[in-house]
Amino acid sequence: MAGPDTASKMSLDVVAKLSDAIEHLESMSSDEVLVILNEALTTITELVQMLDEPYLPRPQA
Repeated sequence: MAGPDTASKMSLDVVAKLSDAIEHLESMSSDEVLVILNEALTTITELVQMLDEPYLPRPQA
């Protein structure tokens, strides 16, 4: 069973996927490219949220 994704693992995964897509861009359909870009943007958004989380105000009880 794999542990939770860390920011480092998520970053390395998205870079690897984008690098692979760039290398094989000519053989990919535009739909495949859009899916990879969408996944990359989602991951980047998650990473930014992970960075921002310690600085967000906590709800008052």
